[in-house]
Amino acid sequence: MKKLCIFGMVFLVFLGSCATSIPVTVTKPAIMNMRGIEKIAVVPFTIAYERSAGNYIDLIAAVFSKSASYNTVLEQQTAQALTGAVTDAILGTRAYTMIDSGMLSRLDQSQYATVVDAYMIGEVTLLKITDSDYSEPVKNADGTTGFKMMRRRIADLEFTYRLIRAADGSIISQIKKTGTCKDVSPDGRALRDEFDMVKEIISDELEYLNRDIAPWTIIEYRTLESEKPKSPNMKEAAALVKQRSYIQARDRFITIYEETGSFAAGYNAALVTEIAGDLQGGMERMAALSSATGNPKAAQELARMKRTQAEIDALLAEQEYARR
Repeated sequence: MKKLCIFGMVFLVFLGSCATSIPVTVTKPAIMNMRGIEKIAVVPFTIAYERSAGNYIDLIAAVFSKSASYNTVLEQQTAQALTGAVTDAILGTRAYTMIDSGMLSRLDQSQYATVVDAYMIGEVTLLKITDSDYSEPVKNADGTTGFKMMRRRIADLEFTYRLIRAADGSIISQIKKTGTCKDVSPDGRALRDEFDMVKEIISDELEYLNRDIAPWTIIEYRTLESEKPKSPNMKEAAALVKQRSYIQARDRFITIYEETGSFAAGYNAALVTEIAGDLQGGMERMAALSSATGNPKAAQELARMKRTQAEIDALLAEQEYARR
């Protein structure tokens, strides 16, 4: 069964703080809707220059009937590299069981759901290597301008991949990637290997594939609001935040806000309430502050808190589904 790990006090891990900002590690839900998916197969990528990238059923038929062909070694290397990179990215999440796509080749499409929950399929829609010569002006020792010959290589790669739900053949998500890699050779130096350039594009374009398919973490910052001149009480409350005494800091900010009506104190009280592990309480305080002051900064932070709550709800729902 797919395992879903949620980090820290629900989703926040405190990493320390500087004078005005508190870094927190936040777990984000997968960008794709991966509900109910535990077993995935990666169908080998194909080359599809001359047809639409939309008919994935034809692509599967081509792969499994061995009719997929390559005009060059580079095409074959690129398709294999993409297949391997996608497979490695899925394995790297440790959230799914990988199934050999060869098992699908022995089945009718209506039977795929007996072995996998979803399968990834893709194709290369553009692969082009362009070499060219050009001259570049240089200043000679005697002050005159000369020219030296240069060689340039440009690798262009475009590919599409989509995740298909095996139960009904619906497309969960379809993503198109385009990348370019360039190399320039002065003084007759050999240009970079074509396949090395293509592999660099693949690595760059698939760097965040794990975020598409599995929960991922990122460091965000919660920045305290400051006021000028800063009162001794505000300095004391901020010092408590730096000491990670969040409950005491929250109470101090609340007292300052109630006594002075300081927007910064009210804002910080709501923010530290969230950091202390009470996101709902933080939203309530920020909503009240926004209503009382009309300050757009409070409204913006409230919207951010609501997005965070929605992400938490999505992760909890996925965790609950995975337990069934």
